[in-house]
Amino acid sequence: MKLSSALQLGRVSNLPTVWTNVLVGLAFVKATDSYTIIWAAMAALSLIYLAGMFLNDAFDADWDKQHKQNRPIVNGETTAKEVTVYACVFIILAMALLLGAARSGQALQVLVASALLIASIVIYDWKHKSWKHSAWIMGSCRLWVYFLAASLVASISTALCLAGLSLMFYIAGITYLARSEHMNSLQSTWPIVLLLSPVVLAIYFSFSSASPLISLLLVSALVHWLLKGALLLLPGKKRNIPQAIGILLSGMCLIDACFLYTLGAHMLTWLALLGFLLCLLLQKKIAAS
Repeated sequence: MKLSSALQLGRVSNLPTVWTNVLVGLAFVKATDSYTIIWAAMAALSLIYLAGMFLNDAFDADWDKQHKQNRPIVNGETTAKEVTVYACVFIILAMALLLGAARSGQALQVLVASALLIASIVIYDWKHKSWKHSAWIMGSCRLWVYFLAASLVASISTALCLAGLSLMFYIAGITYLARSEHMNSLQSTWPIVLLLSPVVLAIYFSFSSASPLISLLLVSALVHWLLKGALLLLPGKKRNIPQAIGILLSGMCLIDACFLYTLGAHMLTWLALLGFLLCLLLQKKIAAS
């Protein structure tokens, strides 16, 4: 398989959002001082993300023949079998990294969180075209990313559960909106409300921040970015659903930046903002969805 095909299959422009998700999960359990765990978690979750994206194309090959002829499997650049083999190898490597990085006594939690994430990915890829509300399964994947990163070190806290749920709602909203992006149309507009979940939680968290004003400024930047994406969803000549989805997906890095700042992880906040910029640069070369 050519590298260009792998990059397109993996939708690698979204990888920075996985990295910032990992930072948030670790920040909630105060484990951002261990570079070994950070890098292992980022690498492992990146591999699982790539596996999910590869499997998505493998399951969607027949649908893509009618609606997305530019995808690598449809173009003959690779095959569904080859893509599936790569996905399985990625998952095996990821599990080895996760179990190797887990602190003593955390192996069972890591295995449970990994199983939930991988199962959610496979079920979504398998059934998302036929299940009307499969968007919630996709949303849960990001919840499990938070949990899996945190489980390498400690148990899950209530605050992390709230953050994870807010991101789950956010991704579910994006997934609903993206259902008919190939036709540049929306099946419904109510999922836009789901995009507000992390905004509300970030505002709530900001009042416990050491610098509430800066926290609220970050939230304001997030709201501005989400509005930019939402405007592209409106009917008219300027409607551009794929571009809106790319904007909203990159917004995950801003969400994570808001959470990281309220947790006092100021240096990691800057890394999340750099991740946001990297998303935008990568999206110029590789489609986000």
